[in-house]
Amino acid sequence: MSLPITAQFAHLILNSQPDENALSAARRGVKDYFACALPIARGALSDAGLAAIGKTFPPNGSENRALRYGYVSHALDFDDYHPALRGHPSTVVLSALLALNGESDNVTELLTAYVIGVEAAGRLGLAAGTQHYVLGFHSTATLGAVAACAAVARYLQLDQRQTQIALGLAATQAAGLRSQFGSAA
Repeated sequence: MSLPITAQFAHLILNSQPDENALSAARRGVKDYFACALPIARGALSDAGLAAIGKTFPPNGSENRALRYGYVSHALDFDDYHPALRGHPSTVVLSALLALNGESDNVTELLTAYVIGVEAAGRLGLAAGTQHYVLGFHSTATLGAVAACAAVARYLQLDQRQTQIALGLAATQAAGLRSQFGSAA
């Protein structure tokens, strides 16, 4: 008897070991993330959306930090693009990981979790196929939420059951409609 799909997914999240090539690519991804985020975060480029986010979601608490980091990393729309996801994995995956401020100071663990999250995003994108986008969903928001959950589960070293529950909650809460493109949403 095979395990349910969420159990299989959780097992892969918790037990996969990225090779050095994947970790090297992750280092480049982190550099790209900050190159996109810092001009907005540091105020080098004006952006009205950041002030609104700051007023509505003060930067205390990991959820609000993740939202802020996600915003600044994608505001210029120069961030990474993953063709299998048909979206921007780092803006959700790395933002979620960085928002966990102080949970671990091990850079290798962070990079490993980042690789796991980006890999999850790509594989979820392949599984969802192009119809996901055609039906009006934005993969960065929908599949990216689950991918970010995968990365965080790995980073926090959740156990199998906790990871399965977290994935279920992320999938249940994920929503991202393309009808919001071009808006402040």
